[in-house]
Amino acid sequence: MDVKLGEEVGYTIRFEDVTNQAATMIKFLTDGVLLREIMDDPLLTKYSVIMVDEAHERSISTDILLGLLKKIQRRRPELRLIISSATIEAKSMSDFFQTSKKHRGPEDHELVPRKVPAVLSVEGRGFNVQIHYVVEPVSDYVQATVSTVLSIHDQ
Repeated sequence: MDVKLGEEVGYTIRFEDVTNQAATMIKFLTDGVLLREIMDDPLLTKYSVIMVDEAHERSISTDILLGLLKKIQRRRPELRLIISSATIEAKSMSDFFQTSKKHRGPEDHELVPRKVPAVLSVEGRGFNVQIHYVVEPVSDYVQATVSTVLSIHDQ
């Protein structure tokens, strides 16, 4: 990207913040750090887009975060959420974030239907995995591994 880390692009992890409030446009952080930021700024007003990657790796932090993001998006319909996962059931995630209720429009006069979350699917290729075991113990497992890989490659 040809940028200096901590300027336009930065990251925040537990006990380490490599960002610049005035310059950072893209910020990588863990779900736990984002949960801590929600405690200070309940509507996450510093963000216009939030991407949760690897959502299929379910944890308490991720589940709580997704629930809070749904609540935040009700109050901030302009906040864009991107939830990505290699294996999660996209329909159930879309249903979770879709609400049937209407919300107030820009002038707070009319009720506007909420948008249906978009689902983008990119099909990948699966590769069969074969497991090979050694018949007898080996003294140099690194050499045995390299020999096995080369043997498989030659076949």
